[in-house]
Amino acid sequence: METRFNYITLSVFLGCNTDVFCSAIKELYKDRIEKSIVELHASSLAIEQYYDPLPGAHYEKFSFWTKKNCPNIVFFSSNKEDGMDSLCRCTRNIIGCELVSCCLSPNLTSEANPMNSFLFISKNGSERLIMSYYDYDRWAFFIKGEPLRFENTDYYKRRKIKDRINMDIIKEYLSELDIVFSDIDMDISNCMTFNRLSWG
Repeated sequence: METRFNYITLSVFLGCNTDVFCSAIKELYKDRIEKSIVELHASSLAIEQYYDPLPGAHYEKFSFWTKKNCPNIVFFSSNKEDGMDSLCRCTRNIIGCELVSCCLSPNLTSEANPMNSFLFISKNGSERLIMSYYDYDRWAFFIKGEPLRFENTDYYKRRKIKDRINMDIIKEYLSELDIVFSDIDMDISNCMTFNRLSWG
């Protein structure tokens, strides 16, 4: 995966497959699918369509997929700035799996409105969140929950707030979960794409 974005969101559902995930999405959107307000179909992955999502109200679109060598991990990305956090949480609750959600910004200039965050939700619903973001005219850092076994908490003591959690650290944490960020759009299997067609 080439880093040609200022911002992208990625969620990863651990211990899940596309059949189970698809069933959960169909359950959540059942009425809107029946009324043709939204559609869900098999597709190829074009991850660049989720680069630099726009803020505000617009028709949601997202894709979810597995990789051939990771059949029990579902990847998810969307055109929403918040990564469709509420949907991901609801879907995780239905499935009962672990969830990792990340916001990644390689460009840390204020013009890019950068944010880097790493959220882990366990099967029992406990949460660990680390984030740094540019808020108006300064950097802010936020952390909650108990550290995960693979975290390097020394990072969070760095003088520069934007260096306490950044894209490189998020990649490191993902690798501890056997997820290689640079390969997430390679060797794809079972990709599905959701589109909203109208507000209904």
